[in-house]
Amino acid sequence: MNGADVLGPAELAEMTTWVDARLGEVTGYGLGLSRRESQLGTQYGHDGGIWGFTSSSYYAVDSGSSITVLVNLEVGDARRIVDDLSDVLIMR
Repeated sequence: MNGADVLGPAELAEMTTWVDARLGEVTGYGLGLSRRESQLGTQYGHDGGIWGFTSSSYYAVDSGSSITVLVNLEVGDARRIVDDLSDVLIMR
């Protein structure tokens, strides 16, 4: 499954039209989607949280790999876990 299966080409293009946003590893922001550089190369995704929970979900463009982490701890570092799992994907 790729983005074209969920969104039409115009919607996907709009979602991935990046605005420069230098926030740590985040290098751009689209429509509800952030872009960042990682060990796997460019990743598209988003982080989030609410009382008692944090989440991080990213798609590695070059490898076609997706990693989603949900942590039921408000101070959990879901993005760090995504990075650790990215290391595992690199090693395989």
